[in-house]
Amino acid sequence: MYIVRVLELPSMVSVRSYADVQADHPYYNEIQTATAAGIIQGDTATGKFHPSQPISRIHMVRMLTNALDLLNISPKKTTKPNFKDTRGVSADYTNRITMTYSLGIITGNPSKNEFMPFKPATVAQSATFIMRFYNVVEQEKKWYSVANIVSGSYQIDDYYSSFTAAKKNTEAGQVILYKDDVYYMTSGVAYLKQAADMKLPNADVMTLSKGTELHYVTSSNDTVTVRIGDVTHHYKQKEVVLIPDGLNVPRSYYTMDGDKFVHFIYQHIQKQFDAPYTIGKAPAFAKRGERYYSVDSVHFTTLKGAEAGTYYNYYQWLPMRTATAYTAEQLDAMIHSALVEAEKRGGIYQHALEKSKLLGLGDVLKEAESTYKMNAAVLLAIALYESDYGMSAVSQRKNHLIVSHMSELQQAQYDTPAEGLLEMTAYLSSQYVTPSTANMAYGGVIGSKIAGLNKKYTPDPFWGAKVASIYAKLDEQFGLVDAKQNIRIAFVKQSKKPVSLFETTNGQDIAFTYNRFGFPVAITTISGAYTKIVSDDIRLDHVFVPTTMLQHVTTSY
Repeated sequence: MYIVRVLELPSMVSVRSYADVQADHPYYNEIQTATAAGIIQGDTATGKFHPSQPISRIHMVRMLTNALDLLNISPKKTTKPNFKDTRGVSADYTNRITMTYSLGIITGNPSKNEFMPFKPATVAQSATFIMRFYNVVEQEKKWYSVANIVSGSYQIDDYYSSFTAAKKNTEAGQVILYKDDVYYMTSGVAYLKQAADMKLPNADVMTLSKGTELHYVTSSNDTVTVRIGDVTHHYKQKEVVLIPDGLNVPRSYYTMDGDKFVHFIYQHIQKQFDAPYTIGKAPAFAKRGERYYSVDSVHFTTLKGAEAGTYYNYYQWLPMRTATAYTAEQLDAMIHSALVEAEKRGGIYQHALEKSKLLGLGDVLKEAESTYKMNAAVLLAIALYESDYGMSAVSQRKNHLIVSHMSELQQAQYDTPAEGLLEMTAYLSSQYVTPSTANMAYGGVIGSKIAGLNKKYTPDPFWGAKVASIYAKLDEQFGLVDAKQNIRIAFVKQSKKPVSLFETTNGQDIAFTYNRFGFPVAITTISGAYTKIVSDDIRLDHVFVPTTMLQHVTTSY
């Protein structure tokens, strides 16, 4: 259906179906869209479309005029043709012939004054009609349309000559389309066509991978305002694709499986889902059979955009300055268990129990925890994910287990996996966890694009959730030893000025300062005006923060 392509109509689903046009028909989507738009109606007597039969010239005119009516296009001046063979056609068809003749779409046979309305249109004639129709549309079409979302599909309401005119006539729940691209919607997500930076406060940026979904805020004819966490950014319309809530198209989503929360990531660029992974225990708001949506792993909505609730995964938001309850021997057992599972997948994981660079690193992980105050179980989860269970090419060749994806660090060659692990732990501790004005310090947790390592560490918005899923699985296999520590977690609230942390409760001896906000912290004791927390500064074990500056969260494991 070339008319649909000329008009660049968005895909629509008609309530009418044709017995001879099944879903596997090569033009099924175009026929459905043309029917929904009112351009075609098929054989109403038989319920068939007859897609392989030739079309008469008069029926070709009918389709073209239906499309012109959809676009509110009519000739500025009407000229009646003097066809001698159209006097017997109905008044409706006579008007349609006059309309297309006046627009220059049809000419008939001038030498004989004939249109030959009931003869089949040849391929050449059909192509000529379509080309002339295209030229008229290019000159006359109002490319902006306002549409409703009905049963997950677009239903065009009207066309407009500008974004401003369309916006004035848009009601809640409707969308504005420019050709077949969404330019405005009430709510939904936008995804990036290419990897892009997002501006952070203090002239900093974080990088997002192509296909990353972002919470939609608003848009104009030129720009789209989006948000992830507490960060708002403006992209050009051409840099993103908008997906309205309620539209029946693939998106990343979460759902319950038993009592677990499972994440299905949709790769918009590749147009396919990744293998799902289990994050951990499902949040209280989740219901079986329902799908939930989130761009930051914390704030969740339903398909229609209604707020579902918040979810803080214990392993994802556990401060890394805490210590695991597992011993070196237990960590080695965890490594062995993970490698047994990996070997079953084959591929690069073959012989993982013999060749993995993670084998026997339990003592080294505990050494890293003791030396750099970095949770050994968290480090293990990161190393398992980053190094492909110690079997990636860079881990095998250079003994890289952590931050092996960073090009500036891949040049380093370590003599042993232990050396590489300790070196990279020191790097994470100083560059990502220790509070400072350094661009990479946004909280000492695995986190997401809201806060934590994930904010600057990698463009992948769900890196933190994927690492946390490994930690959660191992902890469950070994009796939830770490989860049973039940460390309380809070976030430092937004403030107009930096938040000072104190060595005592006198509010005078400043230990260090949070120059950014939203840092997750591990609570030790709440005592009146000050709360004792685990220090993110490696020089101290604990510090005190004004109790009023903390927002407590409920975590799930």
